[in-house]
Amino acid sequence: MSKTSPSQTAARLLDLVPFIYTHQGIEISELAEHFGISKSELLSNLNSLWMCGESRFDLVELDFESGFVHIRNADAINLVRTLSTQEIIAILFGLDTLQEEISDERQDLISQLTEIRGILGGSVQPLVAASKSVESSLLRTIDEAIRRRHTLQLIYHSISDDLKTERIVHPIERTHANGHEFLRAFCESADALRTFRLDRVLSANEVDQSASPQRKSDSNSARMKIKVRISKNRRAAIESLGKCTEIEDGLFELAIFNPSWLIREVIAAGGSIEVLEPQELRQEIARQVQTVAHQYS
Repeated sequence: MSKTSPSQTAARLLDLVPFIYTHQGIEISELAEHFGISKSELLSNLNSLWMCGESRFDLVELDFESGFVHIRNADAINLVRTLSTQEIIAILFGLDTLQEEISDERQDLISQLTEIRGILGGSVQPLVAASKSVESSLLRTIDEAIRRRHTLQLIYHSISDDLKTERIVHPIERTHANGHEFLRAFCESADALRTFRLDRVLSANEVDQSASPQRKSDSNSARMKIKVRISKNRRAAIESLGKCTEIEDGLFELAIFNPSWLIREVIAAGGSIEVLEPQELRQEIARQVQTVAHQYS
């Protein structure tokens, strides 16, 4: 027989109390058989219940020396261990969202999700359905473009003008606000940063070119020249930074449009990338790292 884990034991203790309450005087051997455990393990569980209660002055009262189990003073934990309606609804929403992310080829996972829905019961399922306003394939395309630092060709529906326009954009990040998902990107046609609501993106195609935004004007006021040192994992670091020039061994220069993006890349690199210039950006990275460190200290 496999060893019972602490979590399994705790769950059984919670199940024992309401069962014994409704089966006062049940024989120890019968109780052990019902829970599928040995008599010695059941006695160990009953001895553990003696130490349970609302406080150390108000503990559960058990009587089983005669071979028959009686329980008193356990009202605080005399509850059938089950999920609340709110918990079931939250899980069902999560299952619907998760299934949107799973390829139709993974029927094994889809069948497992269906099985879990069946276990939860049908009382609330007809009332609960989570449908995503943005196709998962579109999200995957955008996420891949951000990861690879490739540009995107979008067909976008502008509600204000009721026009469908084609845009070439350099994606920066995907965000979520007020129940909607957005893409922050540098738009070549607008020659500026723009935010696109993803449920209005009709299509998105990844273009195999670096997503380092080049402004149409010659003004470099919005771009920032950066000098970094890459100390380890050089290949992965260079791929994450995109187009950069090695000026000497381990030292690189690049031009960026969005400092926030570089800060995330540097922090995620875990010490592989060190910003040397400009000092303001270096100090901001140090400040954010210290803030995160304090949160976990």
